[in-house]
Amino acid sequence: MVLAWSNASSEKGTLIWIGNNIALQTKLIAAFHLSAIGGRSGVNAIYHRLKKLFIWKGMKTDMDSYIKQCSICQHTKHSHDHPAGLLQPLPIPAGVWQDMFMDFVEVLPKSEGYSVILVVVDKLTKFAYFISMKHPYTTVTVAHLFMDHIVNCMVYLAALLVIETKSLLVHSGNNCSSPTRLI
Repeated sequence: MVLAWSNASSEKGTLIWIGNNIALQTKLIAAFHLSAIGGRSGVNAIYHRLKKLFIWKGMKTDMDSYIKQCSICQHTKHSHDHPAGLLQPLPIPAGVWQDMFMDFVEVLPKSEGYSVILVVVDKLTKFAYFISMKHPYTTVTVAHLFMDHIVNCMVYLAALLVIETKSLLVHSGNNCSSPTRLI
């Protein structure tokens, strides 16, 4: 049963009442949902367009269930996130080997039993260490390799720097006991 009525006091004007005709309700929802103008624009937008012309009991819930069954609408939902904004530059590290990152290169052919490379890169100088590892590895083995190859090397370089600094101070005639004279 389809009825139309007009109410002068209504903002909507003439509405067409669609009774319990489920086939007609589904066709109307599909027509508005798949239309070239404003189609697939979400439940609320289609509901507001449809309720300007038609009305039936449970119209909103019928639209919700129809659009939840639409596979295209379920795959292409609108993002509710705020825009990311401008990229911010990374801070410059304070010194050499004070800020670094590590990564693993895996799925390599075995060479002398090694199939993984641990890459450690200094962010300031972009100097990289490549440490070969055997698979499977644990956090303990990675920590030992890091200590053996990176930390011990940094201690050695720091010792060389101290020796070189002392020799510069000795050659310049300054006292080695006061490191503030370097500045």
